[in-house]
Amino acid sequence: MKAKYKKIIAFSLAAAVIAAVSAYTWLPGTKTVARQGVKATKAAAAHYLSTASVDASNIRQVITADSTTSRTFMWQSDYAEENPVVEYRQAGDDDSLIQLPASSDAFSDDGVTTYIHTAAVSDLKPGTAYEYRVGAGDKRSDWQSFHTAQGHDFKALIFPDSQSSDYSVWAATAQPAWQRNQDAQFFINMGDLVDNGQDHYQWNAWFDVVGDMIARIPVVPLLGNHETYDKDWKVRMPEAYLHLFALPRIDREKYQNQFYSFDYGDVHFVVLNTQSPGTG
Repeated sequence: MKAKYKKIIAFSLAAAVIAAVSAYTWLPGTKTVARQGVKATKAAAAHYLSTASVDASNIRQVITADSTTSRTFMWQSDYAEENPVVEYRQAGDDDSLIQLPASSDAFSDDGVTTYIHTAAVSDLKPGTAYEYRVGAGDKRSDWQSFHTAQGHDFKALIFPDSQSSDYSVWAATAQPAWQRNQDAQFFINMGDLVDNGQDHYQWNAWFDVVGDMIARIPVVPLLGNHETYDKDWKVRMPEAYLHLFALPRIDREKYQNQFYSFDYGDVHFVVLNTQSPGTG
């Protein structure tokens, strides 16, 4: 009888493992939730341990009005961090290191609070290779490269809707494009970045897919109708979109981050908000 019970227990454990692996592989969003659980664990370790790691996720560059001399850096933390900073230098030149304080914004949506940090860097040299890292206290992220614009010619990656249930299609689209075009200077996502604008898991899934790319080149995001949906699929202000991307300043503060424009090479780009009346 004991041998029989051992076989039953062994079979049950094997079935549980197979079920767990199948769920991770096939259920929409399961991979995203699992990855974000690991991310949260790393964030907690960085917060309480004095290590080289840092509570910093979704590290990103955002387009500025003039990419020859400026860049906006943003990232998020799971905890409130004192004195967040961005440090940047010309590539490999420690003597040129500059530290700039970053702003912090506690943003709560979908029942979750994230701390969004933003630093706008200006007075950069055109056509120059730089490196940057972010952090707080004695913790810093790894160095990431970026390059200021110069001249007339440039390459940009342009993507349509990335909205999805699990963002595997977005990964299969964006990642190979980036691998084949790492000389691109920026990338555009033409609205409907996520399927539901209030769903924080979807935003993290979107950032997970473009993590390597958005850390090295700036994003040009466009507002789509799906960014305006809450969890009940009712239209509201696109709160997450408006907080997650600090876009070029406009002279109408009420509509900041809803529409904007910027120059790159010989082209002037205008990004409009077609989702809300009265924003023109």
